[in-house]
Amino acid sequence: MEETKRLRNNSFDENITNKRQKLNIATVETNSSINEYISVLEDLPNELIYEIFEHLESHQAFDSFYNLNIRFRNLLIPSNNPIRIHISSISKSSFQDYSTQMITPYANKIQSFQLSNQLSTDMSILIYPAIEQMTELETLIIHNIQSHYIVTLINQLFSLPVLSTLVITSAENTKHQNHIYQKIFRLPTLKYCQLLIASARFPLLLPVCMNQHSTIEHLSIKHEVSIGQLNGLLSYVPHLHRLSLDCLTNTGNISSYASAIPMNNLIRVSLKIKSIPFNDFEALATKFFRSIRCLSVYVECLDYFHIAMIYLDADRWEKLITTYMPNLQIFDYQHRHCAWSYERNRQSYEMKVNKFNSKFWNQHQWFFEHQYFEWARSDTAVLYSRKPHRQDYYMLCQKPLKYWHELRTTLTEVSDHHVFIHVTSALEQFSGHLPHVNELTLTKSLGISRSSVTTILNRMATFKQLTKLNLQCPRLYFMYVMEILHLIPNVRTLQLDSILFFGKNSTIFERNEIFEKVSRTNVISSLTIQKTITLDKIELVIALFPRLQYFSLAIHTNKQDLEIITQYILWNSIRNIRPLCILCIRKQCFDSLKRLTTLIDKEQLLRDYSINLIKHKLYLWW
Repeated sequence: MEETKRLRNNSFDENITNKRQKLNIATVETNSSINEYISVLEDLPNELIYEIFEHLESHQAFDSFYNLNIRFRNLLIPSNNPIRIHISSISKSSFQDYSTQMITPYANKIQSFQLSNQLSTDMSILIYPAIEQMTELETLIIHNIQSHYIVTLINQLFSLPVLSTLVITSAENTKHQNHIYQKIFRLPTLKYCQLLIASARFPLLLPVCMNQHSTIEHLSIKHEVSIGQLNGLLSYVPHLHRLSLDCLTNTGNISSYASAIPMNNLIRVSLKIKSIPFNDFEALATKFFRSIRCLSVYVECLDYFHIAMIYLDADRWEKLITTYMPNLQIFDYQHRHCAWSYERNRQSYEMKVNKFNSKFWNQHQWFFEHQYFEWARSDTAVLYSRKPHRQDYYMLCQKPLKYWHELRTTLTEVSDHHVFIHVTSALEQFSGHLPHVNELTLTKSLGISRSSVTTILNRMATFKQLTKLNLQCPRLYFMYVMEILHLIPNVRTLQLDSILFFGKNSTIFERNEIFEKVSRTNVISSLTIQKTITLDKIELVIALFPRLQYFSLAIHTNKQDLEIITQYILWNSIRNIRPLCILCIRKQCFDSLKRLTTLIDKEQLLRDYSINLIKHKLYLWW
């Protein structure tokens, strides 16, 4: 028991290393010459224990405390308070324990349930028997579920009397998109629904609903929706207040809107438009948007003669808004014009965008700016509305653009701030402080040199609070990566383009002082490396990131590479009792799945595991 307690305390310490100051745990000095502090968990008051629980995911709190003693077990399962469960990376054995001891017996107390694991399908199957007992469940969020399990899941939800929020993200395309729509729209108490369930074939029109209308008031669709589908889709949700479509495309018959039902309750609309003529957008707005108060529109134009250029006609926008959207109060607009000629098209472009500064726009206090910069190796012009109070992510580009912003809406309506850096010259100009930013991306267009890296490192103090870091730049040497991580110690999710060395010898890193410090202090639990990787680099990764739970990498389909690298990762993980429990190997085929299964069973590398191939990605969970 003492050994179990010690191991669980160690696990707990790793999870809250960066939160000790906030928790203000009492400590005692045990030696006059060595400042060693020991936190005695059993002596902490219940209030402080609950505060610790709030900083951990539910399964982490369970794993760290449940088996310590009866007191902690009772604190984890309060008699009156509802239970909120969020599961991301977790080992299969831990999930089975958690499901058996917490989810199933206390299913009727669960108010919120979220699966963010890359293998949510396997987890969903394990909890299916308990779902019908979750009579207090209000929120269900499941990401990365395989498409053929979605209908089975939805069928389980009809017995839940208070389910009001549903989020489903499919790991693959489905052949039954309309069937899923109709099932969801019949759920009796649903208010918020967010879906990412792309169709595996050309989407069929959804038949217009004649009865059994949905109770949904906020609908967010992340997959592609054709403008021809909207008439049928919206006929199911006449009580809709908010609509968000991340990819509205130009397929289907717009004339079907003649019999459309007006959306009198719809007040907020957010659209990302792809290749839709403005005539069709006008027909859509005329029929459905008469009552809206807030409209957010993003349009991308691929060349100067593209049909999206008509969206720069300020007079046409003014007529549409004045005639058919008289209640509009907020107009968030962005028009991105890519692959154009700065010298040839600038004059005519500026004549168009300057009309957005007329009396009509000023009276409504809708103000616009336009900027030019290089985006994905092409000249780009952007017209965007200025809403500083709504700002939630920044893009740092070359002069004259210092930063620009666009609105993103999350499920909880809380902004997740994100910074994109495209050129180091803009970073040199930027002197602000961004206290709420938690994600940083160094994009592919960022040129890497010793001077640019120095600039990046000098600015990292601005981003110490980051928890997500995306290093997309292709020529960033691994030594620079370590220096960056040393300056931002709270990163938990890391994405790298590749791992590059100055020379061929990677062993010198393990004797490097910064390597040793980063290895001891980093809390990175999720790592993705985009380009293919070799065994010597895998060894370095495992040494530098000892707290990994999820590892995504690309391996050549060469039989020997796949088997040697996988065997090394599994062997090293088990030998050192590391928390790694999910491995995603990209660029694979069905033959890879069979070979890997044979290897694991033959060498007895794992006892209890799941393995799936989804979209050429091989997922291994143990």
